[in-house]
Amino acid sequence: MSKLNKLFFSILIVLMAIGLIPVNSQKNIVYAETYNSTDTSVEADTIHVSGIISENTTWTNNYTYVVDGTIIVQQGVKLQIDQGVMVKFTRGTEIVVNGTLTASGTELDKVVFTSNNDTAYGGSEVTGYYDYWLGITVSSTGEFNGDYIKVRYAGADSNYYTPHCAINVQGKLNLTNSEVSNSKNYGIYLNTSFDSAIKNNNIISNRSTGIYINNTSADATNTMDIENNTISGNGGCGIYVSQAGTGNAVIEGNRIAGNGGSGIYIDIFGTGNLSVRNNNLLNNTESGIYVYLGGLSSSIFTGIADNTYEGNTIRGTLCNGVGIGGNTIVDITLSNAVYYLADFVLVPNDKKLTVQPGTIIKSSSKGSSIYVYGKLNALGTKGSPIVFTSHKDAAYGGSGIAGYYDYCDLSLIN
Repeated sequence: MSKLNKLFFSILIVLMAIGLIPVNSQKNIVYAETYNSTDTSVEADTIHVSGIISENTTWTNNYTYVVDGTIIVQQGVKLQIDQGVMVKFTRGTEIVVNGTLTASGTELDKVVFTSNNDTAYGGSEVTGYYDYWLGITVSSTGEFNGDYIKVRYAGADSNYYTPHCAINVQGKLNLTNSEVSNSKNYGIYLNTSFDSAIKNNNIISNRSTGIYINNTSADATNTMDIENNTISGNGGCGIYVSQAGTGNAVIEGNRIAGNGGSGIYIDIFGTGNLSVRNNNLLNNTESGIYVYLGGLSSSIFTGIADNTYEGNTIRGTLCNGVGIGGNTIVDITLSNAVYYLADFVLVPNDKKLTVQPGTIIKSSSKGSSIYVYGKLNALGTKGSPIVFTSHKDAAYGGSGIAGYYDYCDLSLIN
Protein backbone atom coordinates (compact mmCIF):
# COMPACT_ATOMS: atom_id res chain seq x y z
CA MET A 1 0.00 0.00 0.00
CA SER A 2 1.36 3.47 -0.89
CA LYS A 3 2.24 6.05 1.77
CA LEU A 4 -0.66 8.21 0.54
CA ASN A 5 -3.18 5.37 0.92
CA LYS A 6 -1.84 4.51 4.40
CA LEU A 7 -2.26 8.15 5.44
CA PHE A 8 -5.82 8.21 4.03
CA PHE A 9 -6.87 5.09 5.92
CA SER A 10 -5.22 6.28 9.15
CA ILE A 11 -7.10 9.58 9.03
CA LEU A 12 -10.34 7.78 8.15
CA ILE A 13 -10.04 5.38 11.09
CA VAL A 14 -9.28 8.22 13.54
CA LEU A 15 -12.27 10.27 12.35
CA MET A 16 -14.56 7.25 12.66
CA ALA A 17 -13.20 6.45 16.12
CA ILE A 18 -13.83 9.94 17.53
CA GLY A 19 -17.25 10.19 15.89
CA LEU A 20 -16.64 12.93 13.33
CA ILE A 21 -17.76 10.52 10.61
CA PRO A 22 -20.89 8.56 11.58
CA VAL A 23 -21.01 4.92 10.56
CA ASN A 24 -24.08 2.93 9.66
CA SER A 25 -23.06 -0.41 11.17
CA GLN A 26 -25.82 -2.33 9.40
CA LYS A 27 -24.43 -1.56 5.92
CA ASN A 28 -20.82 -0.84 6.90
CA ILE A 29 -20.78 2.36 4.86
CA VAL A 30 -19.63 5.70 6.20
CA TYR A 31 -22.45 8.20 5.71
CA ALA A 32 -22.09 11.94 5.60
CA GLU A 33 -25.85 12.25 5.96
CA THR A 34 -28.84 9.94 5.45
CA TYR A 35 -32.33 10.98 4.41
CA ASN A 36 -35.29 8.77 5.17
CA SER A 37 -37.39 7.63 2.19
CA THR A 38 -40.46 9.18 3.82
CA ASP A 39 -38.83 12.64 3.71
CA THR A 40 -40.75 15.00 1.42
CA SER A 41 -37.86 17.44 0.91
CA VAL A 42 -35.73 17.76 -2.22
CA GLU A 43 -33.39 15.10 -0.77
CA ALA A 44 -36.14 12.52 -0.18
CA ASP A 45 -35.13 8.97 -1.04
CA THR A 46 -31.48 9.98 -1.18
CA ILE A 47 -28.58 8.46 0.74
CA HIS A 48 -25.20 10.21 0.91
CA VAL A 49 -22.41 7.65 1.09
CA SER A 50 -18.64 7.41 1.35
CA GLY A 51 -15.97 5.21 2.86
CA ILE A 52 -15.19 1.50 3.16
CA ILE A 53 -17.63 -1.32 2.45
CA SER A 54 -16.38 -4.21 4.55
CA GLU A 55 -19.21 -6.74 4.24
CA ASN A 56 -21.56 -7.81 1.44
CA THR A 57 -23.92 -4.94 0.68
CA THR A 58 -26.82 -4.23 -1.68
CA TRP A 59 -27.89 -0.83 -2.92
CA THR A 60 -31.59 -1.04 -3.80
CA ASN A 61 -33.66 0.99 -6.21
CA ASN A 62 -35.56 2.62 -3.37
CA TYR A 63 -32.85 5.26 -3.21
CA THR A 64 -30.55 7.54 -5.16
CA TYR A 65 -27.02 7.27 -3.80
CA VAL A 66 -24.87 10.42 -3.73
CA VAL A 67 -21.18 9.66 -3.31
CA ASP A 68 -19.60 12.42 -1.23
CA GLY A 69 -16.28 10.62 -0.69
CA THR A 70 -14.46 7.71 -2.26
CA ILE A 71 -16.18 4.32 -1.90
CA ILE A 72 -13.83 1.35 -1.37
CA VAL A 73 -15.13 -2.20 -1.75
CA GLN A 74 -12.75 -4.34 0.28
CA GLN A 75 -11.15 -7.50 -1.06
CA GLY A 76 -13.47 -10.49 -0.65
CA VAL A 77 -16.54 -8.24 -0.29
CA LYS A 78 -19.42 -7.85 -2.77
CA LEU A 79 -21.36 -4.69 -3.59
CA GLN A 80 -24.55 -5.46 -5.54
CA ILE A 81 -26.35 -2.56 -7.22
CA ASP A 82 -29.89 -3.36 -8.29
CA GLN A 83 -31.72 -2.28 -11.44
CA GLY A 84 -32.88 1.31 -11.54
CA VAL A 85 -30.38 2.58 -8.98
CA MET A 86 -28.85 5.99 -9.70
CA VAL A 87 -25.42 6.68 -8.27
CA LYS A 88 -24.33 10.33 -8.42
CA PHE A 89 -20.76 11.42 -7.74
CA THR A 90 -19.53 14.72 -6.41
CA ARG A 91 -16.25 16.30 -7.43
CA GLY A 92 -13.13 14.15 -6.90
CA THR A 93 -14.95 10.96 -5.87
CA GLU A 94 -14.76 7.41 -7.23
CA ILE A 95 -15.44 3.74 -6.54
CA VAL A 96 -12.39 1.55 -5.92
CA VAL A 97 -13.17 -2.13 -6.30
CA ASN A 98 -10.83 -4.48 -4.45
CA GLY A 99 -13.60 -7.06 -4.12
CA THR A 100 -16.58 -7.50 -6.48
CA LEU A 101 -18.92 -4.87 -7.90
CA THR A 102 -21.99 -6.18 -9.71
CA ALA A 103 -24.39 -3.69 -11.30
CA SER A 104 -27.40 -5.42 -12.85
CA GLY A 105 -29.85 -3.26 -14.75
CA THR A 106 -32.39 -4.10 -17.43
CA GLU A 107 -33.03 -2.62 -20.87
CA LEU A 108 -35.74 -0.35 -19.44
CA ASP A 109 -34.32 0.15 -15.97
CA LYS A 110 -30.58 0.73 -16.12
CA VAL A 111 -28.08 1.35 -13.35
CA VAL A 112 -26.60 4.85 -13.78
CA PHE A 113 -23.23 6.12 -12.55
CA THR A 114 -22.86 9.83 -13.31
CA SER A 115 -21.86 13.28 -12.15
CA ASN A 116 -24.07 15.02 -9.64
CA ASN A 117 -24.29 17.83 -12.22
CA ASP A 118 -25.50 15.69 -15.14
CA THR A 119 -28.56 17.50 -16.54
CA ALA A 120 -29.98 14.23 -17.90
CA TYR A 121 -30.40 13.10 -14.29
CA GLY A 122 -31.44 16.27 -12.47
CA GLY A 123 -28.11 18.10 -12.27
CA SER A 124 -27.36 21.74 -13.00
CA GLU A 125 -24.94 21.11 -15.95
CA VAL A 126 -21.49 19.64 -16.58
CA THR A 127 -19.54 22.66 -17.80
CA GLY A 128 -15.92 22.18 -16.70
CA TYR A 129 -13.25 20.14 -14.99
CA TYR A 130 -14.78 20.31 -11.52
CA ASP A 131 -18.06 18.80 -12.67
CA TYR A 132 -16.51 15.40 -13.54
CA TRP A 133 -15.95 12.52 -11.14
CA LEU A 134 -12.94 10.20 -11.17
CA GLY A 135 -14.47 6.90 -12.32
CA ILE A 136 -14.54 3.22 -11.35
CA THR A 137 -11.17 1.62 -10.57
CA VAL A 138 -10.99 -2.18 -10.54
CA SER A 139 -7.80 -3.20 -8.74
CA SER A 140 -5.80 -6.36 -9.43
CA THR A 141 -7.91 -8.21 -6.82
CA GLY A 142 -11.17 -6.72 -8.04
CA GLU A 143 -13.96 -7.76 -10.40
CA PHE A 144 -16.60 -5.60 -12.09
CA ASN A 145 -19.66 -7.14 -13.72
CA GLY A 146 -21.92 -4.62 -15.42
CA ASP A 147 -25.05 -5.33 -17.47
CA TYR A 148 -27.38 -2.58 -18.72
CA ILE A 149 -25.52 0.22 -16.98
CA LYS A 150 -24.46 3.76 -17.89
CA VAL A 151 -21.18 5.38 -16.86
CA ARG A 152 -21.23 9.11 -17.69
CA TYR A 153 -19.03 12.18 -17.11
CA ALA A 154 -16.19 10.37 -15.32
CA GLY A 155 -12.46 10.47 -16.12
CA ALA A 156 -11.47 13.61 -14.21
CA ASP A 157 -7.74 14.24 -13.88
CA SER A 158 -6.64 13.00 -10.46
CA ASN A 159 -2.83 12.89 -10.74
CA TYR A 160 -0.07 12.28 -13.27
CA TYR A 161 0.50 8.66 -12.27
CA THR A 162 -2.83 6.99 -13.05
CA PRO A 163 -4.80 6.89 -16.29
CA HIS A 164 -7.77 9.24 -16.37
CA CYS A 165 -10.76 7.21 -17.52
CA ALA A 166 -14.34 6.24 -16.77
CA ILE A 167 -13.41 2.59 -16.03
CA ASN A 168 -9.83 1.66 -15.08
CA VAL A 169 -9.35 -2.11 -15.09
CA GLN A 170 -6.42 -3.89 -13.46
CA GLY A 171 -8.54 -6.90 -12.47
CA LYS A 172 -11.55 -8.58 -14.12
CA LEU A 173 -14.18 -6.89 -16.30
CA ASN A 174 -17.34 -8.22 -17.88
CA LEU A 175 -19.35 -5.37 -19.41
CA THR A 176 -22.44 -5.99 -21.56
CA ASN A 177 -25.39 -4.03 -22.97
CA SER A 178 -24.09 -0.81 -21.44
CA GLU A 179 -22.94 2.73 -22.21
CA VAL A 180 -19.68 4.49 -21.35
CA SER A 181 -19.90 8.09 -22.48
CA ASN A 182 -18.71 11.67 -22.03
CA SER A 183 -15.56 10.77 -20.13
CA LYS A 184 -13.15 13.66 -19.75
CA ASN A 185 -10.41 11.31 -21.00
CA TYR A 186 -10.46 7.59 -21.93
CA GLY A 187 -13.64 5.55 -21.86
CA ILE A 188 -12.26 2.15 -20.72
CA TYR A 189 -8.59 1.61 -19.85
CA LEU A 190 -7.40 -2.02 -19.58
CA ASN A 191 -4.09 -2.87 -17.94
CA THR A 192 -4.82 -6.32 -16.58
CA SER A 193 -3.51 -9.86 -16.62
CA PHE A 194 -7.06 -11.25 -16.53
CA ASP A 195 -9.46 -11.97 -19.39
CA SER A 196 -11.87 -9.13 -20.12
CA ALA A 197 -15.11 -9.07 -22.11
CA ILE A 198 -16.73 -5.94 -23.55
CA LYS A 199 -19.79 -6.86 -25.62
CA ASN A 200 -22.87 -5.13 -27.03
CA ASN A 201 -22.03 -1.72 -25.54
CA ASN A 202 -22.03 1.91 -26.68
CA ILE A 203 -18.62 3.50 -26.07
CA ILE A 204 -19.37 7.00 -27.27
CA SER A 205 -18.40 10.67 -27.07
CA ASN A 206 -15.43 10.25 -24.76
CA ARG A 207 -12.84 12.99 -25.03
CA SER A 208 -9.94 10.60 -25.73
CA THR A 209 -9.76 6.95 -26.88
CA GLY A 210 -12.85 4.79 -26.44
CA ILE A 211 -11.15 1.53 -25.35
CA TYR A 212 -7.43 1.59 -24.51
CA ILE A 213 -5.68 -1.79 -24.06
CA ASN A 214 -2.29 -1.34 -22.41
CA ASN A 215 -0.86 -4.78 -21.60
CA THR A 216 2.83 -4.37 -22.39
CA SER A 217 4.14 -7.13 -20.13
CA ALA A 218 5.98 -9.93 -21.93
CA ASP A 219 4.19 -12.31 -19.51
CA ALA A 220 0.69 -11.37 -20.73
CA THR A 221 -1.45 -14.46 -21.52
CA ASN A 222 -4.98 -13.09 -21.21
CA THR A 223 -7.66 -12.48 -23.84
CA MET A 224 -9.34 -9.17 -24.59
CA ASP A 225 -12.74 -9.86 -26.15
CA ILE A 226 -14.36 -6.79 -27.72
CA GLU A 227 -17.44 -7.71 -29.77
CA ASN A 228 -20.57 -6.14 -31.26
CA ASN A 229 -20.09 -2.70 -29.73
CA THR A 230 -20.74 0.75 -31.16
CA ILE A 231 -17.60 2.81 -30.62
CA SER A 232 -18.14 6.28 -32.02
CA GLY A 233 -17.54 9.98 -31.61
CA ASN A 234 -14.51 9.58 -29.36
CA GLY A 235 -11.79 12.22 -29.52
CA GLY A 236 -8.95 9.70 -29.92
CA CYS A 237 -8.92 6.22 -31.42
CA GLY A 238 -11.91 3.93 -31.26
CA ILE A 239 -9.77 1.05 -29.93
CA TYR A 240 -6.06 1.27 -29.10
CA VAL A 241 -4.27 -2.09 -28.80
CA SER A 242 -1.03 -2.71 -26.94
CA GLN A 243 -1.13 -6.44 -26.14
CA ALA A 244 2.23 -8.10 -25.61
CA GLY A 245 3.36 -11.59 -24.61
CA THR A 246 1.14 -14.45 -25.73
CA GLY A 247 -2.02 -12.49 -24.94
CA ASN A 248 -4.91 -12.58 -27.40
CA ALA A 249 -7.29 -9.97 -28.77
CA VAL A 250 -10.68 -10.58 -30.38
CA ILE A 251 -12.15 -7.46 -32.00
CA GLU A 252 -15.16 -8.56 -34.03
CA GLY A 253 -18.50 -7.26 -35.22
CA ASN A 254 -18.07 -3.70 -33.95
CA ARG A 255 -19.30 -0.49 -35.54
CA ILE A 256 -16.41 1.96 -35.16
CA ALA A 257 -17.29 5.37 -36.55
CA GLY A 258 -16.43 9.05 -36.45
CA ASN A 259 -13.49 8.84 -34.04
CA GLY A 260 -10.76 11.49 -33.93
CA GLY A 261 -7.98 8.93 -34.38
CA SER A 262 -7.78 5.54 -36.06
CA GLY A 263 -10.78 3.27 -35.77
CA ILE A 264 -8.42 0.55 -34.50
CA TYR A 265 -4.78 1.37 -33.74
CA ILE A 266 -2.50 -1.64 -33.20
CA ASP A 267 0.66 -0.32 -31.57
CA ILE A 268 2.12 -3.44 -29.92
CA PHE A 269 1.21 -7.07 -30.43
CA GLY A 270 3.05 -10.15 -29.22
CA THR A 271 2.79 -13.76 -30.36
CA GLY A 272 -0.79 -14.49 -29.32
CA ASN A 273 -3.84 -14.74 -31.56
CA LEU A 274 -5.36 -11.63 -33.12
CA SER A 275 -8.78 -11.60 -34.75
CA VAL A 276 -9.96 -8.28 -36.21
CA ARG A 277 -12.92 -9.33 -38.33
CA ASN A 278 -16.34 -8.19 -39.52
CA ASN A 279 -15.98 -4.68 -38.15
CA ASN A 280 -17.64 -1.73 -39.87
CA LEU A 281 -15.16 1.18 -39.94
CA LEU A 282 -16.68 4.53 -40.95
CA ASN A 283 -15.36 8.10 -41.11
CA ASN A 284 -12.44 7.70 -38.72
CA THR A 285 -9.84 10.45 -39.00
CA GLU A 286 -6.53 8.56 -38.95
CA SER A 287 -7.38 5.42 -40.99
CA GLY A 288 -9.89 2.69 -40.38
CA ILE A 289 -7.19 0.36 -39.03
CA TYR A 290 -3.56 1.34 -38.44
CA VAL A 291 -0.76 -1.13 -37.65
CA TYR A 292 2.61 0.08 -36.37
CA LEU A 293 5.05 -2.46 -37.80
CA GLY A 294 7.72 -1.60 -35.25
CA GLY A 295 5.52 -2.93 -32.43
CA LEU A 296 4.87 -6.40 -33.86
CA SER A 297 6.53 -9.50 -32.46
CA SER A 298 4.74 -11.67 -35.05
CA SER A 299 3.05 -11.19 -38.41
CA ILE A 300 -0.62 -10.58 -37.60
CA PHE A 301 -2.19 -9.68 -40.95
CA THR A 302 -4.00 -12.98 -41.60
CA GLY A 303 -6.06 -12.09 -38.52
CA ILE A 304 -7.27 -8.81 -40.07
CA ALA A 305 -9.97 -9.72 -42.59
CA ASP A 306 -13.58 -9.25 -43.71
CA ASN A 307 -13.87 -5.69 -42.40
CA THR A 308 -15.74 -2.96 -44.28
CA TYR A 309 -14.38 0.57 -44.74
CA GLU A 310 -16.00 3.85 -45.75
CA GLY A 311 -14.95 7.48 -45.44
CA ASN A 312 -11.81 6.89 -43.34
CA THR A 313 -8.90 9.28 -43.91
CA ILE A 314 -5.18 9.79 -43.22
CA ARG A 315 -4.22 13.48 -43.12
CA GLY A 316 -7.21 14.24 -45.29
CA THR A 317 -6.59 11.44 -47.80
CA LEU A 318 -9.16 8.66 -48.10
CA CYS A 319 -7.81 5.48 -46.52
CA ASN A 320 -10.32 2.68 -46.79
CA GLY A 321 -8.04 -0.18 -45.87
CA VAL A 322 -5.27 -0.98 -43.41
CA GLY A 323 -2.72 1.75 -42.76
CA ILE A 324 0.85 0.60 -42.09
CA GLY A 325 4.10 2.30 -41.09
CA GLY A 326 7.36 1.91 -39.19
CA ASN A 327 10.49 -0.26 -39.14
CA THR A 328 9.82 -3.99 -39.22
CA ILE A 329 11.46 -5.93 -36.37
CA VAL A 330 10.31 -9.40 -37.50
CA ASP A 331 9.57 -10.93 -40.90
CA ILE A 332 6.17 -9.68 -42.07
CA THR A 333 3.67 -11.11 -44.56
CA LEU A 334 0.97 -8.81 -45.95
CA SER A 335 -2.05 -10.96 -46.81
CA ASN A 336 -4.39 -10.19 -49.71
CA ALA A 337 -5.95 -6.82 -48.86
CA VAL A 338 -5.67 -3.07 -49.50
CA TYR A 339 -2.95 -1.27 -47.53
CA TYR A 340 -2.02 2.41 -47.27
CA LEU A 341 1.40 3.77 -46.41
CA ALA A 342 0.33 5.91 -43.48
CA ASP A 343 4.01 6.52 -42.78
CA PHE A 344 7.26 5.26 -44.29
CA VAL A 345 7.88 1.50 -44.12
CA LEU A 346 11.46 0.33 -43.60
CA VAL A 347 12.66 -3.28 -43.96
CA PRO A 348 16.08 -3.68 -42.25
CA ASN A 349 18.87 -5.73 -43.85
CA ASP A 350 18.13 -8.84 -41.78
CA LYS A 351 14.34 -8.82 -42.28
CA LYS A 352 11.93 -9.87 -45.00
CA LEU A 353 8.65 -8.38 -46.23
CA THR A 354 6.44 -10.80 -48.18
CA VAL A 355 3.47 -9.51 -50.16
CA GLN A 356 0.86 -12.05 -51.20
CA PRO A 357 -0.87 -12.16 -54.62
CA GLY A 358 -3.80 -9.76 -55.00
CA THR A 359 -2.46 -7.25 -52.50
CA ILE A 360 -2.72 -3.52 -53.29
CA ILE A 361 -0.39 -1.07 -51.53
CA LYS A 362 -1.17 2.63 -51.94
CA SER A 363 0.57 5.80 -50.88
CA SER A 364 -1.41 8.07 -48.60
CA SER A 365 0.41 11.36 -49.21
CA LYS A 366 3.58 12.94 -50.50
CA GLY A 367 6.60 11.09 -49.13
CA SER A 368 4.88 7.73 -48.66
CA SER A 369 7.73 5.29 -49.18
CA ILE A 370 8.93 1.72 -48.70
CA TYR A 371 12.67 1.44 -48.01
CA VAL A 372 14.05 -2.08 -48.45
CA TYR A 373 17.49 -2.81 -46.99
CA GLY A 374 16.63 -6.46 -46.49
CA LYS A 375 14.40 -8.57 -48.72
CA LEU A 376 11.09 -7.85 -50.47
CA ASN A 377 9.22 -10.86 -51.87
CA ALA A 378 6.35 -9.74 -54.11
CA LEU A 379 5.28 -12.60 -56.37
CA GLY A 380 1.85 -12.08 -57.83
CA THR A 381 0.04 -14.15 -60.42
CA LYS A 382 -1.54 -13.38 -63.78
CA GLY A 383 -4.97 -13.36 -62.21
CA SER A 384 -3.90 -11.76 -58.93
CA PRO A 385 -1.16 -9.20 -59.52
CA ILE A 386 0.44 -7.23 -56.71
CA VAL A 387 -0.04 -3.48 -57.15
CA PHE A 388 2.10 -0.67 -55.72
CA THR A 389 0.51 2.65 -56.61
CA SER A 390 -0.57 6.12 -55.57
CA HIS A 391 -3.78 6.75 -53.65
CA LYS A 392 -4.66 9.05 -56.56
CA ASP A 393 -4.47 6.26 -59.18
CA ALA A 394 -7.87 6.33 -60.93
CA ALA A 395 -7.50 2.68 -61.96
CA TYR A 396 -7.65 1.73 -58.28
CA GLY A 397 -10.29 4.06 -56.91
CA GLY A 398 -8.36 7.35 -56.81
CA SER A 399 -9.33 10.74 -58.18
CA GLY A 400 -6.54 10.81 -60.77
CA ILE A 401 -2.85 11.76 -60.82
CA ALA A 402 -2.55 15.53 -61.08
CA GLY A 403 1.12 16.21 -60.40
CA TYR A 404 4.41 15.39 -58.77
CA TYR A 405 3.08 15.15 -55.24
CA ASP A 406 0.66 12.38 -56.15
CA TYR A 407 3.41 9.81 -56.74
CA CYS A 408 4.79 7.27 -54.28
CA ASP A 409 8.27 5.82 -53.78
CA LEU A 410 9.63 2.27 -53.58
CA SER A 411 13.35 2.21 -52.78
CA LEU A 412 15.51 -0.94 -52.93
CA ILE A 413 18.77 -0.16 -51.13
CA ASN A 414 21.84 -2.40 -51.19
